[in-house]
Amino acid sequence: MELDELKQTWSEHARKLDGILSLNLQGLKTAQLDKTRSALGRFKAFRFREMAVGIFVLVLLGSYIADRISIPTLAIPAFIVAVSFLVPVIANIRQLILLERISYADPVTTIQRKLGEIKLHYLRSFRLPVLMLPLYMAYVAVTFDLFFGIDIFANAKAGFLWANLAVSLIFVAPAVWVLRNLSFKNTDNPIIRALVHGNGGKQMVAALEF
Repeated sequence: MELDELKQTWSEHARKLDGILSLNLQGLKTAQLDKTRSALGRFKAFRFREMAVGIFVLVLLGSYIADRISIPTLAIPAFIVAVSFLVPVIANIRQLILLERISYADPVTTIQRKLGEIKLHYLRSFRLPVLMLPLYMAYVAVTFDLFFGIDIFANAKAGFLWANLAVSLIFVAPAVWVLRNLSFKNTDNPIIRALVHGNGGKQMVAALEF
């Protein structure tokens, strides 16, 4: 009889312990998901702000191109600049759609998979801006026209244009290097860290860690 009572007492203690562990595990999961939700909220805010700024700039560039459509030395650089803003806007819209698809009621592995997809898309969104580095003269041309009323491609001397072409070719090497090393694993490099963490990527890393 004493042995049966001991077994019964032991079973009750085991059930209570299982219940406590289950509650603790659920509490830990809830806390971590709350941290993930908070980090992704900040990441989403970055995407909204970047998208809003991009759309605003695109509207201005659209008006600029329309006014100078008959001047190729101004319209073409402006079109290149507009593309460099349009692609990130599209990327931000895509990332916001992916973020909306995350349900915190899903299993943790499902949330991790969706976060991994967003992380991959986030890194890919840097490709075009990096590739635009050798085309920096397009930005210079639009800036000079807006602030000084000078069409540098139409009025610059040949030596100036050839010098900037040489600089553009030199920029190809660092652009390729960044593309090859652009990864969350390489954030120990200050250049990669500035690119990835400085645009909401820090919040993405935090969400994945949580």
